[in-house]
Amino acid sequence: MGTKRMDGKPVNGARQLLRDVIPLPAPYSITVFPIYACNFKCRYCMQSLPPEQRLNTCTETLMTMEMYRKFIDELAEMGGTKALHFAGYGEPLLHPNIVEMVGYAKEKQVANTVDIVTNGVLLTEQLVHGLVDAGLDHMRISLQGLNAERYEEMCEAKVDFEKFLQMLRYLYEHKGQIRLYLKILDVELEGHTEEEFLAMFGGVADEVAIEHLIPLADKIDYEKEFQRDNFGVTMGGLSVNHAQVCPQPFYYMMFNPDGDLIPCCMSERPIILGNIKQKKLIEIWNGGVRRNFLKNQLKKKKDQYPACRSCTYYRYGLWPEDYIDDAAEELLARHFTD
Repeated sequence: MGTKRMDGKPVNGARQLLRDVIPLPAPYSITVFPIYACNFKCRYCMQSLPPEQRLNTCTETLMTMEMYRKFIDELAEMGGTKALHFAGYGEPLLHPNIVEMVGYAKEKQVANTVDIVTNGVLLTEQLVHGLVDAGLDHMRISLQGLNAERYEEMCEAKVDFEKFLQMLRYLYEHKGQIRLYLKILDVELEGHTEEEFLAMFGGVADEVAIEHLIPLADKIDYEKEFQRDNFGVTMGGLSVNHAQVCPQPFYYMMFNPDGDLIPCCMSERPIILGNIKQKKLIEIWNGGVRRNFLKNQLKKKKDQYPACRSCTYYRYGLWPEDYIDDAAEELLARHFTD
């Protein structure tokens, strides 16, 4: 079938109109943030900043298996989710129990798709087979360049690039059911062409994408760092939409290593809905903190939250199907009258 270009396309296929499915009985999409640590310091990521500038409130580095199993068990009671992602502001493969985590989610059948977002450098033959046997559905590998020099420049990491390419070939040859997606940011192609990227990686992936750099971390001066003064498109290359209502909290949740549950992917000054160690997942999803937050979104008062004021994701990460500004008043009257 060949490698499929995914630029500007949703990773998990066509999206429904969000306005037609609100309110949801459970999140459509969940990010499990298993470890607050990374082997890279990518220049565009908050991990490149000193810890005191990251503005992340997470109090633990490593998610425990006990807490993770509690979360998965309670998610199963809610009927599960469409997509469970192991990602966050860290490298999931650093977690010593990542294979067990994937396996437990698959055993409990809590998601249509279980995937990992990784830089891929920590992959080994043993880990590849472990993830295949655990039932992983999808792996997205974020590439940082087309040679070792670019990796060191972009993320302060010394990578044996030829060894890395060999491991990607091994992964592709032994991936079993895993759908393999390789992606790179446009700024990381500096000095190279799209054709070179496709020639190097097109034969070792089911899907590839060239994404656009977007400003995500509040404390990084992207214009200065990358000599770019125009961020006029989304990561997928679509036109930036200055939405007044952020759609993400209506369908999404992030699960932090310390048990906190966040209504979006904003890790700087996050809004905390509750903690899985203190409440059940369904109580947090349907609880007053989240409900009031959604009401304020629909009232177009999101700027009262520091996390929302500094966030750019609602502009740069917005899919057209998720836009609900023009339905906000109707949704508020229909579902949030209390």
